[in-house]
Amino acid sequence: MLVLISTISWAQNKTISGKITDELNEPVAGATVVVKNSKTGTTTNDAGEFSISVPASAKILVISSVGFGSKEVTITGDIINVTLQKVANANLEEVVVVGYGTQKKTSLTASVASIKGGDMKSQPVGDLTNALGGRASGVVFTQGSGQAGNDASRILIRGIGTNGNSAPLLIVDGVPRNFSQLNPADIETISVLKDAAAVAPYGLGGANGVILVTTKQGKTGRPILSYDGYVGFQNPTIISKFLDAYHYALLKNVGAKNAGATEMPYSEEALQKYRDGSDPDAYPNFDPIGDMIQKNTLITSHSLTLNGGTDIIKYAMGLGYLNQEGMFPGIQFQRYNVSANLQVQATKTTTVGLSLNGRVEKRDLTGAGYNNQSLFENLINTVTNSTPLLYSNGLHPYMYAYFYDNPSYQKITGNTLLSQLSIEQKLPVKGLSVKFVGSYDFNPYDPFNTTNSGISSFRRSWSQPFTFYTIDTTTRPYTYPEIPITTLPSFSQEYHQTQAFTYQGYINYAGNFGRSDVTGLVVLESRNTNSQRFSAGRNNYNLPIQELFAGGSGETDLSNDGNSMGTKQRSLVYRVTYGFDNKYLLEASGRYDGHYYFAPGKRFGFFPAFSAAWRISQEKFMENISWLNELKLRASWGQSANLAGNPYQYQTGFTLYGNSAILNGSQTQGLYERAEPNPNITWEKAAKTDIGIEARLWSGLLNIEADYFHERRANMLLAPNVTVPVEYGIGLSQVNAGLMENRGFEFTVSSNYNISKDLRIGISGNFTYTKNKMLEIFEDPATFDNPNLRRTGRPYDVRFGYQAIGYFTQDDFTSSGELKDGIAKQTFATVYPGDIRYADISGPNGKPDGLIDFNDQIAMGNPPSYPAIIYGFTPSISYKGFELSLLFQGVGQRDIQLANSAAWAFDNNKNAPITVLDYWTPENTDASYPRMTTSPSPNNTVTSTFWQRSLAYLRLRTGMLSYTIPGNITSRWGMSMVSVYLSGQNLITWTPIENFDPEISNDRGWYFPTQKAITAGLRVQF
Repeated sequence: MLVLISTISWAQNKTISGKITDELNEPVAGATVVVKNSKTGTTTNDAGEFSISVPASAKILVISSVGFGSKEVTITGDIINVTLQKVANANLEEVVVVGYGTQKKTSLTASVASIKGGDMKSQPVGDLTNALGGRASGVVFTQGSGQAGNDASRILIRGIGTNGNSAPLLIVDGVPRNFSQLNPADIETISVLKDAAAVAPYGLGGANGVILVTTKQGKTGRPILSYDGYVGFQNPTIISKFLDAYHYALLKNVGAKNAGATEMPYSEEALQKYRDGSDPDAYPNFDPIGDMIQKNTLITSHSLTLNGGTDIIKYAMGLGYLNQEGMFPGIQFQRYNVSANLQVQATKTTTVGLSLNGRVEKRDLTGAGYNNQSLFENLINTVTNSTPLLYSNGLHPYMYAYFYDNPSYQKITGNTLLSQLSIEQKLPVKGLSVKFVGSYDFNPYDPFNTTNSGISSFRRSWSQPFTFYTIDTTTRPYTYPEIPITTLPSFSQEYHQTQAFTYQGYINYAGNFGRSDVTGLVVLESRNTNSQRFSAGRNNYNLPIQELFAGGSGETDLSNDGNSMGTKQRSLVYRVTYGFDNKYLLEASGRYDGHYYFAPGKRFGFFPAFSAAWRISQEKFMENISWLNELKLRASWGQSANLAGNPYQYQTGFTLYGNSAILNGSQTQGLYERAEPNPNITWEKAAKTDIGIEARLWSGLLNIEADYFHERRANMLLAPNVTVPVEYGIGLSQVNAGLMENRGFEFTVSSNYNISKDLRIGISGNFTYTKNKMLEIFEDPATFDNPNLRRTGRPYDVRFGYQAIGYFTQDDFTSSGELKDGIAKQTFATVYPGDIRYADISGPNGKPDGLIDFNDQIAMGNPPSYPAIIYGFTPSISYKGFELSLLFQGVGQRDIQLANSAAWAFDNNKNAPITVLDYWTPENTDASYPRMTTSPSPNNTVTSTFWQRSLAYLRLRTGMLSYTIPGNITSRWGMSMVSVYLSGQNLITWTPIENFDPEISNDRGWYFPTQKAITAGLRVQF
């Protein structure tokens, strides 16, 4: 009987499908489609498509979406396509995630930038931070490494305002967490909080800005199962070139000849063999980087999500997998993500939420685990004529054997669980509610940052000597002796774990009194973390059993180490807003914050902020200006803070060391005081001011947002500029004495235009300029009294050096080789024609003195650690189902001082960059490199403008071409949406620097270059 009833009921239903678009024919995702006067409903997918089973008696569907007018549509068939009209100022009615809550954009008085999670989907990146650059004003993302599993971008918000830690605070779903390894498919929005009004609720963590990540929640409607996956390949954006064997030998001879040698390092016969490759074993030509880097390495990602719900329970679940091969054998990164967000309407007034987000990260590293810098250091410093890639008989020299025959490894497994429970209860007073949030996090360990206390990882390291061969060229034919293994393997394990407990209690109020709107928020927050680390190792393994028990048992074969620590923070957050007539908006917010870093009685501080906005467009005198839809002025001032230095600097620090003394005939441990305490140490204090304007014109055809900002950062830690006698025994403590100013402006402009029903174009762009200045630092009179050398009043991290004015020429010297009268003498080394010449800027008396020394240094160019200019623009075009979107991102006013293997020939008898081929000779006086020498001349390696290079660039960061198959076709396949796409990352770069990537993080060239990726992908929704 039940089956019969069910069958009859099903037969009385019918399925309606269709697509919801806006007036520009763009799909409206997340629109609600319900049967009028019922609870039967669903939501549209990312393509704006829906499918709903309705009773046969249903007559009308009601379609609605935030920012659009609702529409009632009569059911006349099985397929219904509906166009929604945007309401006036719809884009400003959107909800923006802010600290500890949300606000309508209309009522926002703070400077907040929002990035949609959908903007980052399908980008071929292993770290989420690499998908964000260029998408928001005021934020710079610098990817200094392309190493798989260790390629996160450095993030700065509105430049640098401190000499200490400049990283912003990262928040995921309201709790301090790192978001870089989340599954991009789980991200709903990212908010960047920039001014005082936005960051004040974060107190001691807000001075450098805050990034809020919100994960996806379930939506009312039928279940929507979605798949997004891509597969592709990666290659370095640039492979730095160094001298081949022939040119290495040739230039060595040139340097020897310039030094007056009569016997050259390489004979003509040797030069010819290097050149023609006729004897590759004895006269090899090996490109350590180019030959060893793997080309077209794999990158693939797959995500599966399920979203839906009813009025009672909503759910969002996801699975993700990422596999990224490294550019060298043995390097690989894999990540497995799982997430589940549930929201239950337990009663009419009670909402319960549960969020779980877990992942497993697996990192395999080359050999015994070369880090980012040392691997490239070894490759770059390998002389190209020292060894072949392979011997002609197939035997393996050291470098090849290291990568391909080396049984050593380092494997790191990171396990992360982010869990969160929330209960919200509406109270009998209208608009008043309370909420509890509790989170338990089993946090990830950053395997490349040993000072990171947020850790949870397991590391296994096995180091085993391997066989390789060398060549004996004194025998005929050549012999290839095997290098004997003289040591036994070693093994170590390391375990890291951090548990974080965060508790938040909210009181929320929102009320309307005639033309007045009032909201209030109070949050009590408590956060504790506990971290432990333990490691153990053994040497001298006779058998390759990679476990601790199998190693040697001698006293010198055993090792172990470990430590633990805990942190605490207690806080009170508040925010009060008042709006009158939806035109005049006021807000006061702040945080009373306490942190374990500081001494008892000095741990708490108060950080308030105030902001206001005036919606001019709502005034009566603006009613007749139809082309101006929104115009808002806003301003804010407030204080926030940044933790300075390290914890417990208020206490005396000691170092433990062994074998300090012999007591009772035995060696004993000892400890010594390493620095005196500063019981008054405190946080950096930032006073921020912001003035902004927002405008929307011609119904969204043009949108503009611009800000001027200023920050004054006090209490920065400085080391006292005082020399104490050795007898004092310890170093002086740092003091809060630094003062710094940071100011600038930013703007965002966007436009979308519908050329025809099927053709639409759009573009958005942003630009930011920042400039800082050190106002108070400890400085010696030797630099402070010299206007050219003074550090005070200059940008942070600016470099000082000599001003290069070209090369010495033969006409600058007498017949005896001495510099002619009137030419300033250089004190670094004896100079010759072709050496770098420096300007005589000043002397001890402030005037040129004919001597090039310390007094002639000047501030050079722009700081290397951050750009002053950042910008990005995103053009897009769509035609029917085709869409092309591009993201260009660039920086300006950032310089680097190249040195050592990145600049000089034969530094420490190593190789040289290919740029040295253009060296000075009497016939080539406009060369880019000074005269050739067998080792760098001290005169030519001093810090100077000669080696300064601009790191400005414009990069096609992302490009995507997609095609969405029409819904009337995919519905026949049982799918609501199918889209195929081609996507690329770091596709094209325009930059003045030669031979290196402009995001280089090391002045010697010891870095993994950024990866270029090209992928093909598929999106499907059921």
